[in-house]
Amino acid sequence: MIMNNENDNNLVEINKQRIKHFFETKEIIHCTLKDGKFLNGLIFSVQDDFFEIHDRVDGVQPIFFIELKKRVMKFEEGTNARNS
Repeated sequence: MIMNNENDNNLVEINKQRIKHFFETKEIIHCTLKDGKFLNGLIFSVQDDFFEIHDRVDGVQPIFFIELKKRVMKFEEGTNARNS
């Protein structure tokens, strides 16, 4: 169980850095949540424990870093798109 906490903490730190970068460069991102939901959009704001993403379908959504299942990626048109 401690190993999972360490992995979760590493993933949180990695995603914080990636989110800040994508926010500064104004790039569209793709993120997958632990509950299976995914979001595509621009980062609206970044806080210490969460960020807000303007999802193409659901509008502005707050996401806690701990909710992320894997690394946040730059969105590439045609992959993981909801409306394809």
